[in-house]
Amino acid sequence: MSQVVLQTVSQKLPILPAKVRALLQALEEPARYTTAELASMVAACGNLEAVLVNMLNSGFFRTRRKVRSAQDAFLLIGFNATRSVILGAVLKGLFPPREIVRNFDRELFLRHCIGTALASEMLAEKAGLSSELNRYRMSTYGFTHDIGTLALDYCLPVTLSRIYAHARSAGVTILQAERHILGELNHGIIGELVCRIWQLPADITNVVAYHHAPRQAKSDRTAVTVLYVGDNISWNYYEKLLSDQGLRYPMEKSVLAELGLSQADAVQIEEALPQQVDQAMRLLTLEAVDFSMLA
Repeated sequence: MSQVVLQTVSQKLPILPAKVRALLQALEEPARYTTAELASMVAACGNLEAVLVNMLNSGFFRTRRKVRSAQDAFLLIGFNATRSVILGAVLKGLFPPREIVRNFDRELFLRHCIGTALASEMLAEKAGLSSELNRYRMSTYGFTHDIGTLALDYCLPVTLSRIYAHARSAGVTILQAERHILGELNHGIIGELVCRIWQLPADITNVVAYHHAPRQAKSDRTAVTVLYVGDNISWNYYEKLLSDQGLRYPMEKSVLAELGLSQADAVQIEEALPQQVDQAMRLLTLEAVDFSMLA
């Protein structure tokens, strides 16, 4: 089963367009390029520049003024922040919805991803890490950490549908249902495969692979730990959206302690999260990047 799933994902995974691959590689070595050159590469990737501008002007990212172009974004919010938003937009656009089966609701899943980003941002603020783990970075990690689930939705939609159907019929969490259907596989392993095939940045690959096992992270363990806790909080929120069975994910006190946080901090963030996600859904523009527009 495991090898079949991984082989199918490898075969059916969308191809990363050459211009997008070149852009992502350039974003990993920015010192080799001028701001104008990087902006030109963004403009060459379909409607990516328009998506970037719309996202930054949505109100969610709290920019000081309106952004007019990719080059303007680099100058206004800085390279690292712009890189984060570009990565999130690109990866979202590579998995267009196919509406083949009905058990997996992408809008509810999007709420979980946004919830993970927001919960992680709030945790970083409480832990005194917000200058490093800011909204731009945590939003990208939130949107991309479950890329393995999106790969299943695109490449093996019936398998993903079985996971959600089993969770509902057996009264278990989605992650428990995933283990029942996939065995030794999980969306983290599948997501890591996607990252390696597409040669995605190391920090994204690290988050995708270890967001359910932060102590195994290869690097930047603090960021992965923050995302792990934020993801757990958001899973509790997500399970409430999916059913009224009261399913919850346990929170390890030792992991919270590593961040200098308490169970009370996690509870406070979980209580605030639904309203925060609702506000983000109203503000955030999530237009898909259309790679068919590539010249």
